[in-house]
Amino acid sequence: MKLKFFLTLLLLFAASVATAYDFEVDGIYYDINGNNATVTSGTNKYSGKVTIPEAVTYNGNTYPVTTIGRWSFQNCQNLTGVTIPNSVIVIGNGAFWECRGLTSITIPNSVTIIEVQGFAFCSGLSSLTIPASLTFIDQFAFEGCSGLTSITVDSDNPVYDSRDGCNAIIKTKSNELIYGCQNSVIPNTVTNIGSWAFNDCRGLMSVTIPNSVTTICDHAFLDCSGLTSVTIPNSVTFIGHFAFAGCSSLTSVNIPSSVTLMGYNPFSDCQGLESITVDPGNRVYDSRDKCNAIIKTASNMMLTGCQNTTIPTSVTSLDRDVFSGCSSLTTISIPSSVNEIGRYAFNDCNGLTDVYSHITDLDNLSIDGTPFSSFRSSYSGRTLHVPQGTAAAYQADEHWYPYFGQIVEDLQPDCRRGDVNSDREVNIVDVNIVSDVILGTSLDDETMQRADVNEDGSINVSDINVIIAIILDGDEEPEPLPEWVDLGLPSGSLWATCNVGASSPEQYGDYFAWGETETKDYYDTETYKWYNSSDSTLTKYCTDSQYGTVDNKTELDPEDDAATVNMGPSWRMPSQDQMKELINCCIVQKAKMKGVSGLQITGPNGNTIFLPAAGYRSRDELSTVGFDCNYWTRTLTSWPVCASYLFFNSMEVYTSYGVGRVIGNSVRAVRVSQQ
Repeated sequence: MKLKFFLTLLLLFAASVATAYDFEVDGIYYDINGNNATVTSGTNKYSGKVTIPEAVTYNGNTYPVTTIGRWSFQNCQNLTGVTIPNSVIVIGNGAFWECRGLTSITIPNSVTIIEVQGFAFCSGLSSLTIPASLTFIDQFAFEGCSGLTSITVDSDNPVYDSRDGCNAIIKTKSNELIYGCQNSVIPNTVTNIGSWAFNDCRGLMSVTIPNSVTTICDHAFLDCSGLTSVTIPNSVTFIGHFAFAGCSSLTSVNIPSSVTLMGYNPFSDCQGLESITVDPGNRVYDSRDKCNAIIKTASNMMLTGCQNTTIPTSVTSLDRDVFSGCSSLTTISIPSSVNEIGRYAFNDCNGLTDVYSHITDLDNLSIDGTPFSSFRSSYSGRTLHVPQGTAAAYQADEHWYPYFGQIVEDLQPDCRRGDVNSDREVNIVDVNIVSDVILGTSLDDETMQRADVNEDGSINVSDINVIIAIILDGDEEPEPLPEWVDLGLPSGSLWATCNVGASSPEQYGDYFAWGETETKDYYDTETYKWYNSSDSTLTKYCTDSQYGTVDNKTELDPEDDAATVNMGPSWRMPSQDQMKELINCCIVQKAKMKGVSGLQITGPNGNTIFLPAAGYRSRDELSTVGFDCNYWTRTLTSWPVCASYLFFNSMEVYTSYGVGRVIGNSVRAVRVSQQ
């Protein structure tokens, strides 16, 4: 994975400059840390067997050796053994990073902490014992230890265990497996498989996940290149970002009905993947029309594909990374129904030779980044096939033309929706065909699929009504947007589909100062409703006398709530807790809708809302539109001149701060009830 590669380069750079030391004794380099000594790196790399003393004397002073410092033994390829004394408490970041000749290590019962990447990429390490004293193991501590065959934990350890001889490290209270190896057996008491738990465990050939597991966290089986089969039980509800990415020997996968939430492509770079299916009982995802892919049912977004994927004509968007690293993919057909292609959708599909794009209107197609790029130096052997009359548009579009050796017009435009008999017209003949289907006349599968005009899974009078509307209006009847979306949040909060003042999710809507219910031309203290400019005090919603009249109101009254006043009594601006729940309980992804940047927020049940990056208003200026955004809550901060809000930009999302009440921000409402 490229992210890990660049992170590793960064860490190597940091390590390469950390060669200064305070003194050297018997070939070991030390830094003085108060009254203690820390083992560090020096002029020469460590090799052979190294015995670290419990204490070291320098300039007449004796220092206990309590820490093996950051990057002290990093990349010491000729290091074959290390004796760590009982005085050592901390093994620092990357201390033994890439010591590939190290085959075994004894961690004494004095060590309490192993920091990030402490033993990362020690590929020769085969036997590991966690002592009772070790109560904190940081992320990636044993990343890339692909040779590990045995992991045991002292039975007296209060935090970790290796129950039932599982050859793994588990957090005892949370029942989360945090590190495993090629011989691990996951006990049926484990509920979570932690992030990076089996990362780079290339000797792992198969794994049985017990029915006790509900969560497979981000990167859990990343780069397990020897893994040929995995059965995901019907207890799993969440599969994290890139959970099985790089499992190049994996040939098939089935998503059970229990899975209701998935991160970015869990099967990215699975080059051997030939079959992807979703249990028909799954209410969030599907693999319709035998497509060999995972599709989010509600939004018709394809999330994961493989070399045998067929994109159905009902799919409207391709998620970022959907085919990333699928080097066995040689051809793909993109139907005209697709109106959004995510970043890196076909990234590093080095075997891709022919792309058949049936999209005729590129102006209404949203493309993020460069979805067809790869590491290959030339795209001369790759052909883009497009509908007649569209080659010039594709030639002028920077998202397409640089990544194909030739663009040819050899496709007929797709039929319009409602054209049941495929004669490229929508008329009474199509109405009659749908009527015949309803009455039980047997027709071929393709016609049956076209007869479901509104794509609700059944063929009935509703489909006839849509065709009639197309005939009368000359266009499709737009489907009304739901007012609110149930994201499956623990609190049951129902979030509005659009911003206050907007009629579609991607529209910015109106801007309000906090506690005001009308828009205005100028947003500042001088025009703020609850500010007395003559004595510079707040006249309402104040908890501190130095800022104005104290009323100890920390949440907006309904009559001052922009959502309630503009949308009706069933709506409120969200509380700070509701906004935090939205971010903490959902998958939050940077996305675009109809070319508008923003956040796509996916709830535990798989439903989504989109928050456009609407910027904010200060004085008479609208700033940072398309880049960041502020969304009000109805809650004051402890500093009453500010109110809590959701902020996001291209780098971060947070809900823990406040911003001045007088500026104009967006409002996304929550519904008080479903009635």
